[in-house]
Amino acid sequence: MSFEATETDLVQWGKWRKSHGVQLGYGANILSVQKAGLGFDITDDWAMTIDGAVAELKLRTVESKIGALVEDYFTDVNSNYISLGIRYKIGKHKAREFVNQGISWIDARVSDMRVQAERVSF
Repeated sequence: MSFEATETDLVQWGKWRKSHGVQLGYGANILSVQKAGLGFDITDDWAMTIDGAVAELKLRTVESKIGALVEDYFTDVNSNYISLGIRYKIGKHKAREFVNQGISWIDARVSDMRVQAERVSF
């Protein structure tokens, strides 16, 4: 789809994850409206899809830490490129580059699933 849509999904996933993470039990699209009051607007089903993509990215990028950087950037309230650079002992520009690479990888990973989800949503 698009980098921007995936970045928005990751922002919502980060809020979802901070809110309740893997303590699921819901998946219906209609519940996303009810959850908007909690600070995020993403279904559990889609959040789990994003969560799975982030987990896969973390496994694939253990050495470069791209997956860990993406996870920290979107789930840690105090994360920015400077703090990530300090935490991972890289420069802020390299942190931004790695996060953007991770977003692009996740975008490619979930793009087909997003198209299918849009066709099914009601």
